[in-house]
Amino acid sequence: MIDQNSQFFAILTAVGEAKQANADALGVPWTFAQMGVGDANGTDPMPDRLQKTLINERRRAPLNQLKTDPNNPSIIIAEQVIPENVGGWWIREIGLYDAAGDLVAIANCAPSFKPLLSQGSGRTQVVRMNLIVSSTANVELKIDPSVVLATRSYVDAKVLEEIYKLDSKQSVRVATTANIVLSGLLTLDTIVLVAGDRVLVKNQAAAKDNGLYVAAAGAWARATDADTSAKVTPALLVSVEQGTTQADTRWQLITDGAIVLGTTALTFQNITQGFATINSPAFTGNPTAPTAAVGDNDTSIANTAFVQAAIAALVASSPAALDTLSELAAALGDDPNFATTVTNALALKATLASPTLTGDPKAPTPAAGDSDTSIATTAYVQNAINGAINVSIAGTGNVSLTAAQAGASTINLTGVLTGNKTVTVPSAAGRYLFINSSTGKFTVTVKTAAGAGQLITQGQSSLMVCDGANVLLQQTDFISPVLSGNPTAPTPAVGANDLSVATAAFVQRALSNLQDQFGSGLLPSGYQRLSSGLILQWGSVSSLASGPVTVTLPIAFDTAALRVYSTTEDTANPNVSGARALSKTQISVSAWGGTIAPLPRTATTVGWLAIGD
Repeated sequence: MIDQNSQFFAILTAVGEAKQANADALGVPWTFAQMGVGDANGTDPMPDRLQKTLINERRRAPLNQLKTDPNNPSIIIAEQVIPENVGGWWIREIGLYDAAGDLVAIANCAPSFKPLLSQGSGRTQVVRMNLIVSSTANVELKIDPSVVLATRSYVDAKVLEEIYKLDSKQSVRVATTANIVLSGLLTLDTIVLVAGDRVLVKNQAAAKDNGLYVAAAGAWARATDADTSAKVTPALLVSVEQGTTQADTRWQLITDGAIVLGTTALTFQNITQGFATINSPAFTGNPTAPTAAVGDNDTSIANTAFVQAAIAALVASSPAALDTLSELAAALGDDPNFATTVTNALALKATLASPTLTGDPKAPTPAAGDSDTSIATTAYVQNAINGAINVSIAGTGNVSLTAAQAGASTINLTGVLTGNKTVTVPSAAGRYLFINSSTGKFTVTVKTAAGAGQLITQGQSSLMVCDGANVLLQQTDFISPVLSGNPTAPTPAVGANDLSVATAAFVQRALSNLQDQFGSGLLPSGYQRLSSGLILQWGSVSSLASGPVTVTLPIAFDTAALRVYSTTEDTANPNVSGARALSKTQISVSAWGGTIAPLPRTATTVGWLAIGD
């Protein structure tokens, strides 16, 4: 009988022990292939190493998953999924069969009934066996994906595994600026780390230790999306969120070739500012370029090595006997007026520095999209200004632009899409202005044949740049502009509270409104507006013995007078006073004096206070 004292476990059978010993000794692979389940004829079985079959096997099928335990490499986890249309019996015993069909491991389990759909309680059931072996080195962990079902946990783990292999990684909180000890909650770039923070480590003395880490109170571990060689690949990208010097920067792994994590030196490069533009790049530092072939005569860059070689070749090719008068004369064409001839010829030549051309000078028209120091003819300029082209990307097939198409000033993508579209541009460095005028709810990606690319939103334009390998979004020139002169902007509406530029007119109007809200007249007869809308007014008046005095307030109340108070300012006589509101603009004040009731009205100075809104 199964109770709280029952024991459940898995063991190798005698056959399994022998097969593992043979695999370990000979170094040959040993493969688990199938799992069987049974009901043990209703008994409570105990695994027996001498068993060659289950007591009463109900089902045998290929494994759905076979792997080692990530926390214990000596444990093999075998898993089978029983579909909802199979069952009608109890599961009390589990067997594991190898590729030869031999029972190599056996286990008992807590009884579990596997119902059928016809019983009104069908379900898919996962049966899992955890088996401890002496070594998994020669156990071949392989399943047939065509005959098995995938559990959700398997699919989730597989999807996450593939996501972690992508070049673009989840952002990190901070990045290092110097070599650090990879343990403890440090302060990096003025940011105090907390456990779980992702950190880009890029400045280690041993560059093999660079990479993405997770901060901890103890030793740091590599981040799960960058903890194996398969997940750390050339061109890996990561963004930094915070830090005094590293905030909002983007870094790329520029280590090329196969990477063995923990062995290969990892080098990261800051690509936040992008790459040098093709049109008139302004290089700094000590830029280099490939040396063109000797005698090359095109638009290739002439570095110092090429220039020195050309000068040396010119000197070496000079005639050795040119110092004789006859040979010198022959070389000069026997012209007795050679100096005059040369001077006159030079007068017809344009200077190299700032030449002043006359007449109708001509020059070769550079190729479309050319961006160097070549002379821009009128034909080139007109083509650059008006050289917009339409390229149809209708349908489902991908489109590759020719060099001529890619050289147009504007590329307008048109057509009705029936599937996601990729537009491939030449791998040469260049800049492109795309307009996505296509229709159909599908994406359009611009990329090189082998590199990364960018999406273009329908109905919008995108300025892109190709660095020779990947297509990137061109940075805007309007980040933190420094304006000068007398710049102007539209004045926002009254009460605007957004990111619009506040002009001088907007500020002055806001100040005026603020003064109106808190206006005052600080005089003997005055008033004070409060932010709540309450208005205080005060003053003094000479009362009359003949009757009440009507007082006009300094300003009219917006709604009404709420209370009116008065007091006599005569300290020598026993006088009393009273006041009441007549309207939003007037109050009535009276005074009485004497010692015999009823008191007669009297003439005296009365101070008053009116409160309203």
